[in-house]
Amino acid sequence: MLLANLRAPGETGYVVPKGGLFPWVACPHYLGELIAWYGFSLVFHHVGAWVTTATMTFYLAGRAHNTLRSYRSKDLELPTGWKRLLPFVY
Repeated sequence: MLLANLRAPGETGYVVPKGGLFPWVACPHYLGELIAWYGFSLVFHHVGAWVTTATMTFYLAGRAHNTLRSYRSKDLELPTGWKRLLPFVY
């Protein structure tokens, strides 16, 4: 519902999402996914879980980097100081 209401009626262009952690990071959904992976690893405490979590961390960090780069290449109004994945850090 929130995403559907970002555009004005009849508008078709891309709009940067707002709300939640979007004022600080480009991909807060990736951050939520990483928190889940780290929780999974802490619960099972197995080398396979930690390897998977590390793999997902690098994969999602790369995706977040490319997402922010894509946003910057378009003519969009981005929040100042926007980070990729972690608020105020990366």
